[in-house]
Amino acid sequence: MSTVPMFHANRWRALAVVLLATFMVLLDTAIVNNAVPAIQASLNASSGQIQLILDAYLLAYAALLVTGGRLGDMLGRKRMFLLGVVGFSLTSLLCGLAPTAPALIGFRALQGATAAMLV
Repeated sequence: MSTVPMFHANRWRALAVVLLATFMVLLDTAIVNNAVPAIQASLNASSGQIQLILDAYLLAYAALLVTGGRLGDMLGRKRMFLLGVVGFSLTSLLCGLAPTAPALIGFRALQGATAAMLV
């Protein structure tokens, strides 16, 4: 009779957490794309501002992805992941509370930066 070592079970839990966080980062883009009409109506955002709301996140994410990985190598992957999760959650809250379109654009850029740290 073989038993599974405890570290093996923890690896599956860690994998589930990492996959869930990665899904959360990707899901955010889809959610905002679907919410464009509501965002435009509630914030009186122009078409250009809507485009920036959508792209600020992706630009910051893409630009800082390698930097986030390097910081993870230097500071520790677990620490960087946890900082990314906390930062992503806080910036998601800020995006939800954004009073104007320019504020939302800035918060989305910050959210993209924290997503890069998370991944």
